[in-house]
Amino acid sequence: MPAAAWVTLAIATLIIAAAALGLLRVIFHLMAVRQTLGTVIVGVMVVAHQTRTVPEVLPSVNASLKPVRDFCEFGPERRELTMSSSAVAARSAGPTSPRRPRAN
Repeated sequence: MPAAAWVTLAIATLIIAAAALGLLRVIFHLMAVRQTLGTVIVGVMVVAHQTRTVPEVLPSVNASLKPVRDFCEFGPERRELTMSSSAVAARSAGPTSPRRPRAN
């Protein structure tokens, strides 16, 4: 084989080896990007779950606030009617302990 053929084969081998090395680097970078992208997707799903729309969580919020709503719907007159008679009597009697005079 002439020397020109050997030189051509050597150059072709170097070009193919460089291309293979570049492709291997691309493969490893793509694998790292795939893993990072999977982590990002899981994070987005967690954020989407934690910020879901109001209608999904509204029944539980309403159930938790029902005692407050029931308390606020009645006026002051109605609240006193619903209190026990001893509580109303104690409330109308005023403070149970006498006030101390202020020290000058």
